[in-house]
Amino acid sequence: MAAYAVVLIFLVHAVSGGPAEYQEFMELFQKPLWIGLNVVALAFVLLHSVTWFNLAPKAMVIRVGNWIVPPTFIVAANYAAWIVVSAAVAWILLEP
Repeated sequence: MAAYAVVLIFLVHAVSGGPAEYQEFMELFQKPLWIGLNVVALAFVLLHSVTWFNLAPKAMVIRVGNWIVPPTFIVAANYAAWIVVSAAVAWILLEP
């Protein structure tokens, strides 16, 4: 995540430098090395998300009155929220 924060800072700098500098910056990220690094980073982010969602029932016990929400409900709610947020982001980014 820290690496992406640094990349974002450089992106902002490139945008502030004008269209030519922005285009040069974007061409850098079309090289196979950067594509590979992004694929590896995505894999690690997905692994972290899955392990965190599966750990969530141990980290938080939700009580409703005397009833304890089953761990499968907590995990399912996390995955459902992930799908909804991902779909919303995809809709925003892919809208023509």
